[in-house]
Amino acid sequence: DLHRVDRRQRQMCIRDRELVAYRGGGQNIDYDNMDKSSCGANNQLTSENPYIENTLQSIKHAVDSGFKIIHLNVHYTRDNKFAVFHDWKVDCATDGKGKVAKMTLEELIKLDVGYNATSDQGSSFKFRDKGVKMPSLSQVFAGFPDKRYWINLKNPNQYSIPALNEFIQASNIKYKNEILLCV
Repeated sequence: DLHRVDRRQRQMCIRDRELVAYRGGGQNIDYDNMDKSSCGANNQLTSENPYIENTLQSIKHAVDSGFKIIHLNVHYTRDNKFAVFHDWKVDCATDGKGKVAKMTLEELIKLDVGYNATSDQGSSFKFRDKGVKMPSLSQVFAGFPDKRYWINLKNPNQYSIPALNEFIQASNIKYKNEILLCV
């Protein structure tokens, strides 16, 4: 079963001191200087990490680096699928515009998720036009079926929570009964 964990309980989500690849192992965010938009793409810290958060590339790097639990931000899309992306809108991070929940998965996976990523207040965009795309949760589970997941469902409601539970139970992932769901 999915376990619902509220924001105050997140620090208790780690058992046995296992490392969690937060946001799928992407860039570090400067939370101290984050503006009200909560746009991680505009608030990245300078880093040697060559991956954008919540992407197949960052997750693969995290897995290859030994992380046992993958934290993901997931949205329920307009066409009743699940996209892996942090922000409520695509405007800040990508080359698109609009609310994630109002878009189809097909529209979302075409966007360049590294388009506006910067660690120098917009002087450069080292991830722009590098082919980094938003994955679906299906792609993540297919690529990494033996991992444990901590899923932050960004738009929980009476439709998305049961749909996510059904999706997970129908998936091929090994630890489907040990997923932590934060809403």
